[in-house]
Amino acid sequence: MNIGKFSVKNKYLILTIIIGIVIFGFYARFTMSTQLSPDTNPPMATVITQYPGSAAQDVVTDVVEPMEDEFGKLEGIKNVKSTSQDNIAIIQLEFDYSRNIDEAAIEIQNSISRIRQSLPNQIMEPRVLKFSTADKPIMTISLNSKSLSMRDIRQLADDKIAYDLQLLEGVASVELFGGYNNEIQVKVDKDKLVAYGISLEQVSEILKQNNIKAPGGKVTHENKDILIRIEESFQTLDDIKKTMVPLNGGGFVYLEEIAAVDLSTEKLESSYRFNGEEAIALMITKKTNDNTETVIKNVEGELEELREKYPFIDFKVAQDDSTFTKQMVNNMSSSVFTAILLTVFVIILFITKINQSLVVSISMPLVFLATLGLMKLFGMKLDLVTLSALILSIGFVVDGAIVVVENIVRHQDVLGKDIVSAAIDGTNEIALPTIAGATTTLIVLVPLIFIKGFVGEMFRPLSMTIIFAILSSLIIALTIIPLLTVLLDPFRLPKVEKNISKVTNPFNKMMDKLLNLYLRLSKYVIGNKVKSYISIIVLMVLSGGFLITNGVEMLPKFDSGTTFISIEMEDGTDIKDTTETIKDIEKLLEKEKIL
Repeated sequence: MNIGKFSVKNKYLILTIIIGIVIFGFYARFTMSTQLSPDTNPPMATVITQYPGSAAQDVVTDVVEPMEDEFGKLEGIKNVKSTSQDNIAIIQLEFDYSRNIDEAAIEIQNSISRIRQSLPNQIMEPRVLKFSTADKPIMTISLNSKSLSMRDIRQLADDKIAYDLQLLEGVASVELFGGYNNEIQVKVDKDKLVAYGISLEQVSEILKQNNIKAPGGKVTHENKDILIRIEESFQTLDDIKKTMVPLNGGGFVYLEEIAAVDLSTEKLESSYRFNGEEAIALMITKKTNDNTETVIKNVEGELEELREKYPFIDFKVAQDDSTFTKQMVNNMSSSVFTAILLTVFVIILFITKINQSLVVSISMPLVFLATLGLMKLFGMKLDLVTLSALILSIGFVVDGAIVVVENIVRHQDVLGKDIVSAAIDGTNEIALPTIAGATTTLIVLVPLIFIKGFVGEMFRPLSMTIIFAILSSLIIALTIIPLLTVLLDPFRLPKVEKNISKVTNPFNKMMDKLLNLYLRLSKYVIGNKVKSYISIIVLMVLSGGFLITNGVEMLPKFDSGTTFISIEMEDGTDIKDTTETIKDIEKLLEKEKIL
């Protein structure tokens, strides 16, 4: 194919492609999702089952072991980890990277349904969460009010606000922290118990029997299975007060006649404070495969509606994981822009003709915009790895453009051809070597796309970004550069070029000296092979020693500007005393100007 002729003769098509690259590239940049680093966590799910009144050993025997046996049969399951405590079982399931977490969650729920009949009737309905309980909340919202009590705020957050946030796309769970949980207290009058001849155990058993949520088996009718579930639970305080307690001699007495039934607040065992004020915290955790910034944007949008819906509550964002991510992306984007400017400056030092250096300089933003467009098309995200790949690719994305421009200029100046013929012949002459050079680099990067596991999740975005950059630079160099060279050929500024030469001539002389030094060094290395091999071996040994003494790590540590202070009080310290200590520390921290 005559690539040079295609470029020069289809001017309007090429210009249309340039406009398309610019528009789609900018659209991709401002609409792509951002994150701190690639999500290398495998698909995780957590099953939480409450087993009231049971010891940890009973939880293991009655709940955890049957569930673990059933979960072990799931497709793509890699690890099953369980934590058993009094009254609760937590089972974490890790799946293969190729497993869709939504489909896995449905299969987990189906597995629970299959063994539900063999599980204790007393357990609460198991909850399947599409995240790991070890995941850190991506956002914490503080709730406070001048007109409502902390108990009322907690009740409203539990019944309404948390539910609204839970429904948002990407939100896995919304946990409340800060105490003030409601509880129903039944304070039995001992004297009345004795008078009626009733024991405390009888009252407790009657309450259990009248507050039931449990499966009732199944009935087969006309070859159809009908599942039966018992739903007989207390709905209001009056339901509890009107509970009939049978007497030993016959008859019954209402619970309210022998006990005071009140809605109260459980003993405060936790507390949350924000900016020196007591508050209720909503801690939001995202689903495993969802983007942090996208989820936080959804939450922020919902917060605006909640502020209008509940104007008497002060909603404040106490912690936001997307802040550091935005700073990183903005800083890295600035680094890419700075790197492009510096590269343009270096190009001008070597190519003093304005029209030639302008063609090469225009090719760089086009390559990056095309790369961003391809990244958007393939659903990639901007993060530390992909932006680093863009910076790394700056050095070689201009190689093809420089080679094509230099060859076109040679055909024009040395061989005496007109600019159109020079563009066609010069591009065709250099096309095959340029494609071959790019292909050798692509071949090295392609295998990284197919690596599985953690390494694949980390390096696949890196290799794909560089591959897109190389392909974009190759296509632009062979199709767009020839046309730009023709169009910008009349654009000559002799006076400006003369002034630039005054600056670049000393630089070029210095580069010539550096070239001569390199040639002398090359001759010395070739003439002293034994010394050269020894030097190489010594350098390799020193490099290996550096790795051994300094060690390696998967990723560098980041300083997000957040400091955590952990305070451990003496065993048995009351929450009020702990809160007073925290207040004293807050007063000291308030004096720090950097906070």
